[in-house]
Amino acid sequence: MAKIKYSHNLKGMARTRKMLRELDNMTVICGITDEMHPEHNLPANEIALLNIGGTKRIPSRDFMYVAEGLIEDEVRRVAKDMVSKAYVTGKIRPEKVLEAVGKVQKQGIIDAIEMSDIYVPNAPETIRKKGFDKPLTESGKLKDFVEYQVIKGGGGGDD
Repeated sequence: MAKIKYSHNLKGMARTRKMLRELDNMTVICGITDEMHPEHNLPANEIALLNIGGTKRIPSRDFMYVAEGLIEDEVRRVAKDMVSKAYVTGKIRPEKVLEAVGKVQKQGIIDAIEMSDIYVPNAPETIRKKGFDKPLTESGKLKDFVEYQVIKGGGGGDD
């Protein structure tokens, strides 16, 4: 009968516990920056809020909610893979885990902005003005204002 030898990686477990403690005191934020949009007299994040919440003339097109649904599984997968690699190699810093998550979040928001066919169509007047019917796109620049940032000491969490 074959003998089964069980071993465990105590160094890997210690590294993982340390990384998880460090991650607990960090967070990644992702969204639209407050830089001025070059074609409007408003910061980009205010333009985003007008589209997300809608106005009397603009129907709500909540691309942030759509992005959350697009990236939920991918964020979990990326974080799990990065922590697993840290367990094995010990060469991945907590910041790198959150940077990888931030990249997924950023791309998810960009993808959600580009998914114009799922949102309320533009009004005929808007189509005439723009010359095309692609909600959330006038100049295509809103997605250029999507950024993420890793914050140390910000305290992790689900927010």
